[in-house]
Amino acid sequence: MDMESDVKVAIDRSSLRLSDLLLRLVALVTTLVAAVVMGTAVETKTVPITVVPTLPPLPVALTAKWHYLSAFTYFIATHVIACSYLAFSLVLLIANRASKAKSLAFALAVTDVIVMGLMFTGNSATIAVGLIGFERNSHVGWNKVCNVYKGYCNHIDAAALMSLIGSIVVVLIIVLTIANLHKQCGSM
Repeated sequence: MDMESDVKVAIDRSSLRLSDLLLRLVALVTTLVAAVVMGTAVETKTVPITVVPTLPPLPVALTAKWHYLSAFTYFIATHVIACSYLAFSLVLLIANRASKAKSLAFALAVTDVIVMGLMFTGNSATIAVGLIGFERNSHVGWNKVCNVYKGYCNHIDAAALMSLIGSIVVVLIIVLTIANLHKQCGSM
């Protein structure tokens, strides 16, 4: 009977490790895609600008780029950090797949929480600035830009969505890690 419970524990641990690896891989891919999509958010449009009210407007080519807004630069920075960490954690988990060290799991859980926080703050900043681009803020005189730069705004939307999916996957990783640590501590 004791051998049967050992086999169940081994199967549970291997399925937890496999799900952890798969979730980390999904988080890595979504985070990478979010950073790349944001980094390719560039669009040029010809916009009529009125210099003098009595003269006709002048057509001026204006370009919207991701690095013109610090919120989008922060988004890419946080996602490059998150992506790098997720790749490192995958390599670390694969290299230590036979180890049952709780210290590694605990260290990864703590770092996962930090990375999750980074991802959510990058996402929040992007969504806040994106909403101004869609809706405008008349109190400070900021106009809509997404009615002109539709492709640019679609990139921002797609990047934020991919990031949100990646952030939720990181939350699932944290829950899985904590549940696994709780099981390990409870079985001792």
